[in-house]
Amino acid sequence: MTWAAVGIGVGATSLATSIGGGVLANKSAKKAAKDQARLTKFQRDEEIRKQKISNERTRAEARAAVYASGLMYGGSSKKYVNQMKWEQMREEGYAERAAEMERQAIKAGARGAGNALFAQAAGDALGFAAQAFAAPAATPATTATTGMSSHLASMPSTNPIGT
Repeated sequence: MTWAAVGIGVGATSLATSIGGGVLANKSAKKAAKDQARLTKFQRDEEIRKQKISNERTRAEARAAVYASGLMYGGSSKKYVNQMKWEQMREEGYAERAAEMERQAIKAGARGAGNALFAQAAGDALGFAAQAFAAPAATPATTATTGMSSHLASMPSTNPIGT
């Protein structure tokens, strides 16, 4: 086996390992982002649920204030509570859409990060392989052997028998 074959084998192994590592990093980044997206969505949903409870409490207090004042619940007081309800519902809807968009953005960011990790690993591996294949065929061992042979050839023969 020659040094070039060993170099090719090492380069191929390095290439495969780097690409394999890039694939694993890509999958790992995507899984972490999915988990983060799920957690973020869960947190936002809980915030929205609590806001809905608070909104209902606010509307109930407004109705109670109307009844406590001795007024009938109708006309302008009912209109006020209904407008409050519709505004709160719009805010809740916005919060739900924002939570979903945040979840999607986290996942999209992970796809980009995962792909970048893979591309970096593949690029590094290909660069290493290109360097290994582009390097001159002379390795330190062959250089030492050839250097020694050329050095010996340039020396005068001291063999009394002759050459």
